[in-house]
Amino acid sequence: MHYGEVAPSNIRGHATPDETEALIDEGIAVMPLPLPEAFKEPLQ
Repeated sequence: MHYGEVAPSNIRGHATPDETEALIDEGIAVMPLPLPEAFKEPLQ
């Protein structure tokens, strides 16, 4: 998406701090959302 090879769309996922820094270095906007510990495990 960033290089115009596919149509832009919203994406979501998990990234380590290093991955987040690499995205920012590439000029890709990211928004970290802190999650409570309860949401890091399966909910069911």
